[in-house]
Amino acid sequence: MLDKDAFEAFAETGDLFNPDLARSFRKNILEKGGSEDGMTMYRNFRGSEPAAEPLMYARGLAERPPREYEFFPYEPLFDAEPVPGEEAPAGEPAAQATQEELPAETQPNDEE
Repeated sequence: MLDKDAFEAFAETGDLFNPDLARSFRKNILEKGGSEDGMTMYRNFRGSEPAAEPLMYARGLAERPPREYEFFPYEPLFDAEPVPGEEAPAGEPAAQATQEELPAETQPNDEE
């Protein structure tokens, strides 16, 4: 339950990598180790008791209200090939190079 609620704390900021919240997590939980009561450390980080709703949303037991932001806003690491028969979106290459089209130095070496 704590991990889902902690993730929700970051999601509520609209930035999963919020540096201020990350510092608070490190200071109030990670740096303390097991030196204090776990719930006390969590309350110091979150500012409140953990909520059960994030766990319920993750398990499909409750419907999450719509958010104002999208997760995960990551850019793909590479362009995917379009589905055969479909046009590539404007401004994107029509397809990735096939192995035969790659320069010889990038070809896989079957001799190894």
